[in-house]
Amino acid sequence: MAKISSYPKDLAILNNDAWIGTDSSNRSTKQFTAQAVANYLNINAKILIGGQMWYKFVTTTPTIGTLTGPANNDLFSSITSIVLSAEDLAKQQVKEFMDYLVGTEILINQQNDISVFGHYKLNSFTPNADGTLYTASLTLKGSNGFIDQLSPNNIYSITSFNRDGDANETFTQKTPANPWSVTHTLNKKPAVSVVIGTEVVGGSPTTDDIEVYPEIEYTSNSALTIRFAAAQGGYAYLN
Repeated sequence: MAKISSYPKDLAILNNDAWIGTDSSNRSTKQFTAQAVANYLNINAKILIGGQMWYKFVTTTPTIGTLTGPANNDLFSSITSIVLSAEDLAKQQVKEFMDYLVGTEILINQQNDISVFGHYKLNSFTPNADGTLYTASLTLKGSNGFIDQLSPNNIYSITSFNRDGDANETFTQKTPANPWSVTHTLNKKPAVSVVIGTEVVGGSPTTDDIEVYPEIEYTSNSALTIRFAAAQGGYAYLN
């Protein structure tokens, strides 16, 4: 066999280009195509991206790295919960990260087709009795296509996702009051900007409105109290 350095370099790799290597099961020499190597890396989550988890969708008994719950070919729009193993295909322990994502939005995406996805709010992430499986409760935000158990379509990534950027809400106090009791769904202690005025019209500031800096007390991740020197009407912008 000639020296490897004597062979010409091919910088345009195609799917059916091949390398010679050793089969680990019987130590025989075989060809491995570029496409086969790429499939192996994808299906086994060997190339990792921070914040991504990888699962194989199955309708049989769940094992390490599997996503179960829906029936094969269920539309993503019909899915309200999934069951995940505590470890994904890359052997990552997902509990702490998924717990952190509760109350936010996630994207479940077929790894070989970006147009097949489900976009959900993650409502809860609850373990089974021995902590090897977790049920994720979901609320649909948007979707396209259906979930498929046939290889290679059965590998799915799960990532944190917010299509609209950082969530925000506006609180309107039409009748002057002190304090304002504000509830929201942001699941955090948001930054607050307050605008007061002599007239509150249609949920938008008027020319008489001015920004002020009252006392703000956070009572939970879904409620806060705004206190003034006197009763005021206006708006609180939460971000």
